[in-house]
Amino acid sequence: RSFEWLRSWESTYDVTAVHDLVHAGLEEHFGIGERLRKRFPSLFDSYNFRTHRFQSSHMERAARSAAAMAHGLFHGTGPASVPGRHCAVHVET
Repeated sequence: RSFEWLRSWESTYDVTAVHDLVHAGLEEHFGIGERLRKRFPSLFDSYNFRTHRFQSSHMERAARSAAAMAHGLFHGTGPASVPGRHCAVHVET
């Protein structure tokens, strides 16, 4: 097989958007967190930064994904939260 065409191939992907996380991605990660909390309520009753640790790669969108999932797990709980609002969480990169 000949792969000569590969030498002249150009990607149509916008490499400047590599750090972006679209709103649908944020909602999906938030929803995953909500579903996990609903399935395992005793694990996620309230946020404690010493007990619940979130870590991501250094990429901005990975950190935003981790934060969205953590917010889904703990929204409306924890010492820094207001009922119905997100709980502040710490994500290490």
